[in-house]
Amino acid sequence: MTNRQLKAYRAFKSGYGCGSAVAMAFSDLMDMSDGRVAKFTISLGGGFSRTRTLCGAVAAMGIVYGADRGKDSGDIHGDKTEAYKEVYNMTETFKSRNGSIECHQLLKDVKGLTQGYKPDVRDENYYKVRPCIKFVLDAVEILEEKLGCQDIEEE
Repeated sequence: MTNRQLKAYRAFKSGYGCGSAVAMAFSDLMDMSDGRVAKFTISLGGGFSRTRTLCGAVAAMGIVYGADRGKDSGDIHGDKTEAYKEVYNMTETFKSRNGSIECHQLLKDVKGLTQGYKPDVRDENYYKVRPCIKFVLDAVEILEEKLGCQDIEEE
């Protein structure tokens, strides 16, 4: 496990959502504190605020990519096209590894999956039945490969 993956793992296991955990692993590239990153990614968990749509770890890949590589050259169409291409490719990699990018599909085998906007209590059972940590680690690995970034110092 890389240090970025370890940072994301620790963040997720301490209660942060999947999207926040992924983005926090790259806070250095976004030139932000972990607290600031956690604040603006707080709604990504549960498939975007527990709507069970786009996986928060996948959404965070787009945020991190944009923060590190996004351009504002004045060529809006070209800048978007480049970013869309790279993030699209990352989502396809994630999908090939996990079968989907949609939270409801990724968690389809979790029994007793709750609905609504209230987050589940994080206890040992939560971590035993949820495959989310795999998605967090996959997203971090995909970003590391795409960005070619050096690993961070161990915390």
